[in-house]
Amino acid sequence: SVLNYQALNNEILKCCPDLTADEAVDAGKSLVALLKILQEAAQENPELNGELNVFMEGDFINEDK
Repeated sequence: SVLNYQALNNEILKCCPDLTADEAVDAGKSLVALLKILQEAAQENPELNGELNVFMEGDFINEDK
């Protein structure tokens, strides 16, 4: 899946308004790298995949609702 880097950048700046534009870009790159690592780990471990899905759907990610 192709991530919308601008949307990701905007979300990071919303959460962390004190970051500079460059810091927000770096944070986005780090998040994408972490996501790829987690996706690879989840493919090798179905139990982890289930836990990640629960976490992603949980209140932690969707605090704005």
